[in-house]
Amino acid sequence: MNQIFGLLDPRTSQIKYIGQTRRAGRHPREYFWPSFYLKRKLRVAIWIKELIETGHMPQVIVLEEVPDQAALDEAERFYIFYFRWLGADLCNRAEGGLLNTGIKFTSDEISSMTKHNIGKKYGPISEERRRKISLAKMGKPSTFKGRKHSEESIRKIRLARIKNSIEVTLT
Repeated sequence: MNQIFGLLDPRTSQIKYIGQTRRAGRHPREYFWPSFYLKRKLRVAIWIKELIETGHMPQVIVLEEVPDQAALDEAERFYIFYFRWLGADLCNRAEGGLLNTGIKFTSDEISSMTKHNIGKKYGPISEERRRKISLAKMGKPSTFKGRKHSEESIRKIRLARIKNSIEVTLT
C-alpha cells in the first residue's frame, strides 16, 4: 500500500518531515539507519542525528494511504504545502514528489558542489581523448562478446534504423 507519512519530533510533537513510501511500514524506518543520518548532510538527516544523540527517536505517523501510485506524488506535494502553510518548520527541501523539483541550494552548498566538480571533464570529448580511449580498448574483446540481442531488441534496432534512414532521405 502506498503511504504518505510524517516524522514527528517527540520533544515538540510537531511534524518535521513528510515523505512517501510504496513499501508500507518499512521506508520511514530507513531514515533511522546510521548509513542514512551519518553520511548525509540533508536537513532531515541532521535533525534525526540530533534526535538520536539526545536519546530520542522520530515518531512515524501515516497521514494518508493512497490507492494508486499516480496520486502518490500529488498527495505528498499537497501535505508538504499544507503543513508549510500551517507554519510547520519542515526539513523537506523540495516541494515533494519523486522528481523533487523546487530544491533551492544554499550558497554554501553551491560552492561545495563547485569545488567538488573542479577539474572534472565535461562536455564533448576531444580528439586526443578519443585516441587514448581507442588505444586503451585496442586488442580487448567487446563487452557484448558472447551475448545475443533478444527478439525485442532486434525489433527496436530495426525500427530505429528505418526511422533514421527515412529522416536522412527527407533532409
